[in-house]
Amino acid sequence: SRQDLLVPEADRIAASAALYGRRSQGFVTREGERFTEVALRIRSAPVVVLFSSSLVDTLASVEQVKRRLLIAGGLALGIALALGYGAASVFARRIRRLERAADRIAGGRLDDPVADGGRDELGQLAGAFERMRVQLARLDHARREFIANASHELRTPIFALGGFLELMASEDIDDATRREFLGTMQEQLARLEKLATSLLDLSRLDAGQLALDLDTIDVGQVAEALAEEFAAVAVSSGHPIRVERPDEHVEALADETRTLQIGRALLENAIRHTPEGTPIRIAADRQNGRAVLAVEDEGPGIPAPEAGHIFERFRRGDGGHASGSGLGLAIARELADAMGGRVALRSEPGRTVFTLELPTGPPQPRVFTGNRRAGES
Repeated sequence: SRQDLLVPEADRIAASAALYGRRSQGFVTREGERFTEVALRIRSAPVVVLFSSSLVDTLASVEQVKRRLLIAGGLALGIALALGYGAASVFARRIRRLERAADRIAGGRLDDPVADGGRDELGQLAGAFERMRVQLARLDHARREFIANASHELRTPIFALGGFLELMASEDIDDATRREFLGTMQEQLARLEKLATSLLDLSRLDAGQLALDLDTIDVGQVAEALAEEFAAVAVSSGHPIRVERPDEHVEALADETRTLQIGRALLENAIRHTPEGTPIRIAADRQNGRAVLAVEDEGPGIPAPEAGHIFERFRRGDGGHASGSGLGLAIARELADAMGGRVALRSEPGRTVFTLELPTGPPQPRVFTGNRRAGES
């Protein structure tokens, strides 16, 4: 019977389990101390099993865990703040270095490298700044060299003309000497005119204002026109010129005036930098669907280190007569690029070949084009 059940005196949790026959749980207070209890009646026997635990120890443990969590959280927050501040300071210093480097580059001071050993985004940005600095330094060097060379090329004929004018102003010069001076002055004027035209072409190429009349031209006729134009020069310098062209027309889509200008530069280079008596061949052909104009000579060839810089502005070879402005081949390359073609060089002892490759296609309207190699010298 319910009265026979053994229950602790005045324990309402155990009594509830005994009376109702189900699990009972809750909080009780004994002798001023709170307990949490769970009571369960065993049906096979008049017994109630009571589990009791003091809340004082549990709450103390909870408070201890809470304190430790708060302390650990505070320490973690402090460490995170310290690390974040340190990392932010490092990043701020790196950013300030990049800012100072950008200011130096903007001010034209391109000698100091942009150094940053990081592999993150700032390191990549510093690497981009360094590449930009190197490229700007090269461009600045090329600009200074260009101005110095152009000034020198302009100054030489101007000084020569001034000297001849002073000599001609003298009354002691005979007519034969005066005529000789006039001939030399005409040569210097022609040199000035050619240099001015070359510089104007370069400025138009760089500014994208070069006008091209692209039309279908016969490369074979261009080769014959070049041979005829340089016939007198070839005879005086002892360079026999031979023209080779196939029976059929070799047509190209190009500006005929600019193609002749390129051919003149290639042919003049062959005459100028080969010994007297060196044969020169001008050939028109078709290769890989493109029209080709080749200028070949049997001279000593161009050394490999020099060949890599032959198309640079104001670059002049050491062989033959090292005169001229050094702009002809540079303009030839850029004009070929502007017309969608290219100028290439193959050289070995006893054989040097400059080839101009031009595209083929239907006639095109007049176009303006710029230097595709902007930034190169």
